[in-house]
Amino acid sequence: MNYENLCCFLTESPKFSVKPGKYNEPRTVKITNSTAGATIYDTTDGWTPTAESQRYTGPIKVSSTTMLRAIAISPRTGRSFVTAGKYTIDPPGTAPNSHAAAAARSAGAHATTPGKVVLPQGTTVHLVFASPVTSKTAEVGDKIALTLDQDVVLDGVVAAPKGSPATGRVVHVVKPGFGRMPGQVNFHVDAVNVHGTVIKLRRTAAIEGQAKPPGATVLIPVVGQLALFKCGTDAVIARGTPLDATVDTDTVRLEVTSIETQTPADLPATATGYSMETIRKLIALWCYIASIGD
Repeated sequence: MNYENLCCFLTESPKFSVKPGKYNEPRTVKITNSTAGATIYDTTDGWTPTAESQRYTGPIKVSSTTMLRAIAISPRTGRSFVTAGKYTIDPPGTAPNSHAAAAARSAGAHATTPGKVVLPQGTTVHLVFASPVTSKTAEVGDKIALTLDQDVVLDGVVAAPKGSPATGRVVHVVKPGFGRMPGQVNFHVDAVNVHGTVIKLRRTAAIEGQAKPPGATVLIPVVGQLALFKCGTDAVIARGTPLDATVDTDTVRLEVTSIETQTPADLPATATGYSMETIRKLIALWCYIASIGD
C-alpha cells in the first residue's frame, strides 16, 4: 500500500452512484473518482481490490446480492482508502433456491460412473476458510486452511467431493498503523487435496480492515496531531468465509466412484430407516410368501 502524503494529498476514495442497501430489482452502479490520473479497480466478491484486480471500465449491473469494493490508484498520490457497499437484491415473491441447487448437485453425484476425470484448467472451485485469519497475528509464509464447500461435478461425475482439504499461504501483512491506516492480509490459494491427488489452484486475494480517514481535525493544531496517532482496525477473515478459486492446470483424477459401485452395506438408508438392500430382500420375501398362498 502507498499512502504517501496522507494528510494533504491522499487519493480520493471512489464514489458509488447508487447508495448501498436493499432493493427489489437490479441496480446499475457507476463508480467515479475526481483525482487526476487515478485508475479505479473493483471487486464484486467482497475481497479488497488491488492493482491486479479488475480495472473499472464502465457501469456495473448488480442483479444479485453483491458486496462491491473499489479503490483508486494515482501515480502521484498513491492508493485511496477502500469504498465498500453491499447491495441486496430481493425481488418480491422470490425465495432462496440453495436447497434446490444442493439437491441438483446431489442428484448429479448419484448418476456418476466409475473411472477417471480430467479437471480442466479454469474450473471454478468453491472454498471456505477452515480457520480465521487476522493481520494481528498473521505472518508472511503462514499456512491457511480451507475446505471445499461444494462438490465439483463435471459431466455428471463428482471430480472433487465437498469437504476436501485445501491450503493457501499468507504473502503480505500490514499491521494497523498511525495515520488511521488499516491492517491488511494478502494471500495465495495453492491447492486442494482430493484423496491423495493434489490439484493446484489459482487465486490471489486481499482483505483490509476498516480505515479511519482523517477529517478536518488533522488541520487543527494539537487535536489534529493527536488524531494522526489513531490506528485503523485489523483485517479479519472469519472462519467459514467463502472464496472462489480456479484449477491452475489440467489435472487427472483417478478412482472416481459412484453409488452404483458401493456395496449393499454402504448404500444409504431410506426414510423408513432401512437400507435399499434390506427393502429389496423384504419385497422378495413378500413375493415368495404371496406365491405360496396362490
